[in-house]
Amino acid sequence: MARPVKLSGELISVSIDGRGAAWCDGIFSGDEEIVEMARNASIFSLEVDVMGIPIQADSDSTTGALAALYAYSPGRTILIQAPDDIFDILDHQASLDEPELWSA
Repeated sequence: MARPVKLSGELISVSIDGRGAAWCDGIFSGDEEIVEMARNASIFSLEVDVMGIPIQADSDSTTGALAALYAYSPGRTILIQAPDDIFDILDHQASLDEPELWSA
């Protein structure tokens, strides 16, 4: 029986049309097609639109890994798990995009 692997870093996981992929400690895992796209996006430092924020993909940082995972299908990607700072960035951008949320 396989033993569980202890993760030492932060985890980002996404779902795209019911298929999942994740990043931790610089490694992408999960659905083969999503992972292949994430690796390529990282290698070529693609700029990916993540919920209205252009982010350069890489495999060395949480924000870069987020962009890499979104590269497969930015409009259909659902963020499942990420460090709090990622959610803070996305929440801040959402408030800028929706002026009705601004305080008077």
